[in-house]
Amino acid sequence: MEYTLANSHQTLIYQFNTSQFKTSTICLVMNLPLNEDDYLHGLILKRLLLKKTAKFNTPLKLASRLRDLYDMRVDIDNLSSGDLHTLLLRVSFIDSYYVEEDTNLENEAVDVIEEILFNPALKANGQFNEEDVEVEKRAIIDEISSVYNRKMAYAFRKLIHIMYKDTNIEVLLGDKIERINTITSESLIDFYQKLISKSSIYFVTMGKLNNQLVCEKVSNLIENHFNKNYINNYDNISVLATDDPTCTTDFTKDTVKTNQSVLAMGFTTDIRTYDEDYPAMIIANGMFGGYFHSELFQIIREKYNFAYAISSSYNSINGSIIVIAGVDNKNMVKAKELTLDILNQFKEGALFEQNFELTKTSIISELLQSEDSRYTQLLLLKSNIDFKDRFLTNTELIEKIKATTYNDVINVFKKINLCHTYFLEGNSEMDGETDA
Repeated sequence: MEYTLANSHQTLIYQFNTSQFKTSTICLVMNLPLNEDDYLHGLILKRLLLKKTAKFNTPLKLASRLRDLYDMRVDIDNLSSGDLHTLLLRVSFIDSYYVEEDTNLENEAVDVIEEILFNPALKANGQFNEEDVEVEKRAIIDEISSVYNRKMAYAFRKLIHIMYKDTNIEVLLGDKIERINTITSESLIDFYQKLISKSSIYFVTMGKLNNQLVCEKVSNLIENHFNKNYINNYDNISVLATDDPTCTTDFTKDTVKTNQSVLAMGFTTDIRTYDEDYPAMIIANGMFGGYFHSELFQIIREKYNFAYAISSSYNSINGSIIVIAGVDNKNMVKAKELTLDILNQFKEGALFEQNFELTKTSIISELLQSEDSRYTQLLLLKSNIDFKDRFLTNTELIEKIKATTYNDVINVFKKINLCHTYFLEGNSEMDGETDA
């Protein structure tokens, strides 16, 4: 991914010039060291900032203003990678080719960033409205509670809590209700002040833009609002997870009132994003359980019917693979043993050549399709910036996947080891649900 680089008041502006999309995006990236309190506050703050501002002091007025700007869209993502906490404020708008000549949406987009971030709707005492804060807290807590009704998602989260207890990886689940309940309008304004005064920042622009005009506008924004002592302060923070999981040969079990049980198995690989073995690891996960043609699905579900559904997912930031299977209680042990048996077959070099070629084709197809998404392209550009010399473009990654041999994949399978097993046991005859 090619971009040009501008510098304004020590702030880098990454300019990705493309005519691929009919819309353009201006994005402000704000980075802080990750900790649980800040991450949870970020979940609520982003909702408050997007709801209204001091000038457009109701959701309807703000929505109306964005409609007047040719349906301009504003989003804030509360993200993290490794030990880095990011709030990503992005404004998307239609290209100038499609609007009236005297309309400058590039200027308007930067003004919207300024209005959303630096002119929030506050009370006379300088605090966020307590009722608004409570509404957003309840909404987040409701979302967290709803996961309990989706048993496979719940089992996945529970396994991550067990494997990565008290680490930054656990923080990213963002589901500790008791901590969310302690957030107040006062603590939110403290986090807001920290965000705008101590963040390391950069800008990303994408689309058919007047780069000089955008740089001038962004320069004024930086000059008026940001603390230049912190602009590039967190460059040494790791964007890969540095916490080791807690592994044990035992397994954890909870029992709930439901018909279907869930088996969750956590594995470690010690292979992270853009490591030398990263392309082979992507293929290995795809062959293992990443697709419908994968061995877990074809053998455990299709051939033996030991699971209603089964799949594996690879997290390249922390190097884990999680296998999730919906099972009957009577088939739990069989599903677990067969999962480990299939893994051992891979380690011993069993030949699944058709799976190998189909998986490579599927991964390459997904990478090519991802280039059709503006948001995916934006995240890819952010990865380029965050990972620096470790980064692989889609083209480079595709070439490495094509060059990966079956022996390469066998070698990475040998690095996959079981860390922990969690079983969410269903019991339809229980009087009530237990707290799992």
